[in-house]
Amino acid sequence: MIITTSDRPWRVLADPCLEQAALAKGGEQLREKRAVACDEATAPEVLEVLGRDDEELVRIAVAWNVSTPGRQLLVMTVDPSVEVRRGVANNPSTTPQLLTVLAFDERADVRWVVACRPDAPARALAFLARDEEPFVRRAVAVHRTTALETLAELEGDEAVRGALEWRGSKAWADVGAYQAAGYGG
Repeated sequence: MIITTSDRPWRVLADPCLEQAALAKGGEQLREKRAVACDEATAPEVLEVLGRDDEELVRIAVAWNVSTPGRQLLVMTVDPSVEVRRGVANNPSTTPQLLTVLAFDERADVRWVVACRPDAPARALAFLARDEEPFVRRAVAVHRTTALETLAELEGDEAVRGALEWRGSKAWADVGAYQAAGYGG
């Protein structure tokens, strides 16, 4: 089950039921470590230590924490857990350089998060326009900052035709006006 937050639809969250079950199984120590990892006031040095924790749920919390230092986020881009890498991709503190690294991730869902990020770099979007997964290419097709050259490459792609048509519609213009007024993405 995938859940997105209403304020940032590109932020994909893990299944909360599975997370609760793992926390219950892990006991009080896991809950405490995760609470510290989630806290934006936690010292960067502590987040770096927790980012190397054996428990996946702790590393996921560090990956999502906006206070996690960039050097730790870089280390986490190659974490064996897809949930950790997806957390890094969703983290608003993740730099454009790290988003470009994540555009090359082996998992399409991580690449999709990068393609959906409002601050996705043009270089990453150009690379993702040639992704093997149609849903990743569609995200590039509707991204507000996709370069015209990249859109031209996508024109012949049947899998993204609807996305490109929507991009040229009044609905697309309405979304732009909505965002320009300071609402949403």
